[in-house]
Amino acid sequence: MADTTQLAQQAIDSVNQLKEMADQAVQNQAALEELYEENTRLNSQVDSLQENLTALDEVFHQRVIEEDDYLSYAQDMLKDISNMIDSGELGPFSIEKVETLRITLQVVASIRSKNHGDHPRRPGDAPKQTLRQVAGYDE
Repeated sequence: MADTTQLAQQAIDSVNQLKEMADQAVQNQAALEELYEENTRLNSQVDSLQENLTALDEVFHQRVIEEDDYLSYAQDMLKDISNMIDSGELGPFSIEKVETLRITLQVVASIRSKNHGDHPRRPGDAPKQTLRQVAGYDE
C-alpha cells in the first residue's frame, strides 16, 4: 500500500507541478501580450517622432536656404556698390564709408562661408538665384 500511496502522492505532486506550470504559462502569455502592446505603442511614437523630425528638418533646411539667399543678395549688392565706387559711377565717398562698405562685404561673405560653406542646397532644391533674377532684371 505504501507503494500505491507514494505513487498517488507523486501523481498529485506532478499534477500540481503541471498546474503551476500552466498558471506560469498563462502569466507569461499575459506579460508577453502587455510587452507586445507596449512595443507597438512605442513603435508608433517613434514613427510619429520621426515624421515630426523630418518635417522640422525640412522647415529648418528651407530657412537655411532663405538665409543663405538673403546673405547672397546682400553680398551681391555690396559688391555692385563697391564696383561702382571703384569705377567712379557713384559720387565721392569718404575713405571711412568705402572702408566700412568693404568690411561689411567681408563680414557678409564670412558669415555665408562659416554657416554654409556657400552650399546649403540639397539635390532637388531650387537653384540659387541672384538678386537681379529675383528682382526680374535677369532671366
